[in-house]
Amino acid sequence: MQPWVVEVVARIGASIVHAAHVPADGCFRIGTHAGVDLPIADGALGAFPLVDRGLVIRVPAGVAAIATPDGATRLALGLLAIELRTVPAPREVVPRRPLELRPLPYVAAVLALHLAVWLVAMIRHPIERLSLAVAPLDAVHVRVPPVLPPPPPKQTTQKTQRQAKTSAGGAAAAQSGAPRATDAPSKPGFLGAKGLSDLSMLVPSIDVVKAVNESTFYDEDAANEKLFGGGPRFAPGKKPGWGTVKSGRYATVSKGRGAGDDYDLPGAARHPQPDIVMRVLRVAGETPREVIHHAVDLRLGAIGYCYQRMARKQLKGSLRIDWTIGIDGAVRGQRTSGMPEFAKCAADVIGVIPFDPAPTPTAVSYAFVFTPSA
Repeated sequence: MQPWVVEVVARIGASIVHAAHVPADGCFRIGTHAGVDLPIADGALGAFPLVDRGLVIRVPAGVAAIATPDGATRLALGLLAIELRTVPAPREVVPRRPLELRPLPYVAAVLALHLAVWLVAMIRHPIERLSLAVAPLDAVHVRVPPVLPPPPPKQTTQKTQRQAKTSAGGAAAAQSGAPRATDAPSKPGFLGAKGLSDLSMLVPSIDVVKAVNESTFYDEDAANEKLFGGGPRFAPGKKPGWGTVKSGRYATVSKGRGAGDDYDLPGAARHPQPDIVMRVLRVAGETPREVIHHAVDLRLGAIGYCYQRMARKQLKGSLRIDWTIGIDGAVRGQRTSGMPEFAKCAADVIGVIPFDPAPTPTAVSYAFVFTPSA
């Protein structure tokens, strides 16, 4: 809301001798005393408040006051005529700050200098184009690790003599057909024909494709049909720590997924196989979910072997593998997320799983949770 003021204009004839705006909290005095706003020669008015606080206009006694048509009050004091009217307070005009032009030449000079330096650098040292040789896909081969020489023979101790006697006794039992607790499976494990005895010869650079292609994994359904493979049974009492499923007089090892998980041989792996839990995240396509799950479950031992050989320490975490099963049943486009120490090795294991042909491709996503064994 705009405030109001009393405008005071004093004239002698046609000349304005004084003008003022009195606010609501102000006062305008006339008279002969010192400090008045408008001195006059009339001695009867020593210091008369012509405009008092609250925009009140007062008329001295004996002075004629005339109301003009425009709403003003006119007083005549001899030759001096005073007009008073209530008007809105005038707005204060603040002068705009002039534009400062002095920095402009400096900014222009700096930009020009930078541009000149850039042009000189581009002319004297042009950009070198890099050429990269890209190998075609069919020229990429899996690197086979070199075969290391066997370790030097160790000095014979009492412990090694006992182990040699145990091995000799086991060989004799095998020739006689007697059941033994250390009988190996009738077929080689996923590490090849030599089994776990050759683990010390391996290095972290693993030819997973070759190892898995030549592997025979433990298939529980097929084993149940053949009475656990039809192989010889053995007495579990020689090592009570084995987890077993009792079957009459003898029992069958049930703990572990890979061949020889419960055989504590020196140099078998950097650390024990972890506990692996797999979860199906997505299966979209013609290949049945049950078939995929069963095929992946059979390869958990190989994935655990990647963990054993390539992880520098026992790790706890999850690994996600996404892949596509083509119409020819081959696995393509494996993508991994998490556990980078052995993720590629695990993806290679998935890559060699054979599936039956299907009319359309199938997109698969699996998550594997690894927990170090106690």
